[in-house]
Amino acid sequence: MVKTLLVVGLSIVIVTDTASAQVLSGDKPDLYALVIAPIDLTDATRSMTVYDTDEDGSIDKEEQKRIDWKDEIEQFDLNRDGKLTHLELCVRFAKLRGDSGVTQQVVNNANIYLRRNDRNGNGQLDPDEIATMLAKHRRDSGMSKSDLAKVRSVFERYDRNSDGTIDTDEFVAAEGPFSNGSGTNPLSELDKNGDGELTQMEVQQVITQTRKTLGFDDGHLAEARKLLTRHDKNRSTFIDESELFETPVSGQLAKTILKQADQDDDKRVSLIELATYLAKQTK
Repeated sequence: MVKTLLVVGLSIVIVTDTASAQVLSGDKPDLYALVIAPIDLTDATRSMTVYDTDEDGSIDKEEQKRIDWKDEIEQFDLNRDGKLTHLELCVRFAKLRGDSGVTQQVVNNANIYLRRNDRNGNGQLDPDEIATMLAKHRRDSGMSKSDLAKVRSVFERYDRNSDGTIDTDEFVAAEGPFSNGSGTNPLSELDKNGDGELTQMEVQQVITQTRKTLGFDDGHLAEARKLLTRHDKNRSTFIDESELFETPVSGQLAKTILKQADQDDDKRVSLIELATYLAKQTK
C-alpha cells in the first residue's frame, strides 16, 4: 500500500505493509494525513541526536529505553520494524504540534517576535528583555499599571493551577466561595465571548476598556485611593454620607459630592466612583 506524507515544500511517498495500516484503524489518528513543517524536522533532528547514540540513522530497542514517551513508540513505528527513524519522529512532532493548535505560521511569528525582542542576540528572552517587552505591550494596548495589577489579582485568585488561563473548572468554581452569596459568577463580566474560560489577553482588554470608558487614569485612581483611606473610618471600602464633611477643609470631601459621585445611587461612594468623579473634575 502506498501513502503520501505531505511535507511543507516536499512530498514523500512511503510504502507500507498491511501491519502498518493497523495503526490507522479504530480511533487511531490518520498519521499519514499530517502536514510536516520545518519545525518538526528540526525537532526530529534534535531527538535523533539525543537518542541515536550509535548514529546508525534509527533509534533501536536499546536506545528507546531512554525515551520518556515509551507508550507511544508503537504508534509512531509506522513500518513496524521496532525502530524509530527521523521521518517517524517528524510524524510524532507534527501530531503534537497539530494537537496543540500550533501551525507553522505561529512558529514563524514566534521567531519574528524573538528576533525583535532579543536585544543581546543570545537566542532567548532574558528577564530584562521580557520586562521591556511587557512594558511596551502595556503602553501599546493602553494598559495602566493599575489595570495590570487588577489582571494579576484576578489570576492569582482564580487560576488555581497557575497555567496563565482560567479554564472551565476554575471558572465554574468561582461561583461558590467568591460570589459573596449573590449567586452570580464574579468572572462573568470578564468573559465577553461567553466560552466559560478566560485568557490573560481577554481580561486585560476588558479591564483596560472598562477603565477607559469610565475616564480615569492611574493618577486619579491613586488620589481616590488616598481619599478613600482618609474618609473610610469604618473600613467598609466605601465612603458613606456620614463620613463626608459639611464644611470641609483642604483634603476633605464635602457631602455635596455624594450626589455627583454616587453613580449607582446606593448612598455611598466606591473607589471607582470616586476616581471617575475626580477625572471629571480635572477636565
